[in-house]
Amino acid sequence: YELPPAPPAGQLDVRFTSQRMVETHPAEFKEMLSYPIQVKSVAYPITIDWNIKKDCNTHYELVYLMDGKEVGKRAMSGSNRIRVQQAVDQIIIRARMIESEIPSVFALRQNYPNPFNPSTVIQYELPMNAHVTLTIFNVAGQEVTRLIDGNQSAGYHSVSWDARNLSEAQLGTGVYFYQLVATDINNPTESYRQVRKMLLVK
Repeated sequence: YELPPAPPAGQLDVRFTSQRMVETHPAEFKEMLSYPIQVKSVAYPITIDWNIKKDCNTHYELVYLMDGKEVGKRAMSGSNRIRVQQAVDQIIIRARMIESEIPSVFALRQNYPNPFNPSTVIQYELPMNAHVTLTIFNVAGQEVTRLIDGNQSAGYHSVSWDARNLSEAQLGTGVYFYQLVATDINNPTESYRQVRKMLLVK
């Protein structure tokens, strides 16, 4: 998996700083492992896709650095993608073992990035199998779109929203709210509801 020397300045090049195109980690490890990726002469925004097996007991996250300082972070799970809008000089994949894929409590995380344009990612956690609705509202309280409406298994989940409504029309700059309602499939009297705010800027 060794790569040839990096091309001259001004030419596109993305590779692990180890000068390899592939990195691996042990099946079992205790410490957090980091795999830096150098990014040169890339036209932004860039899109990063991943596909992580559901039975994987390793947690991954993307960290973005600019001038050596962290400017963004994104948890990686399942199959998803993210757009990095601003230029960064390094991307790091961090890996650590997790004891369980099942969170202990319900949670709705702040979307990232926020403010965003043109898309953002919403993460949430289910400690049990639940019927989930994830709905976007405008400041008038009107439903803009419904991203999730169905049964989901316990675990860590995420979904991307590209600022389109139910008619697939692109929405304009403004404040929007996203609401998670999760009801225990085995006990419908147990329900979780939370609302967070996000900002679309164009």
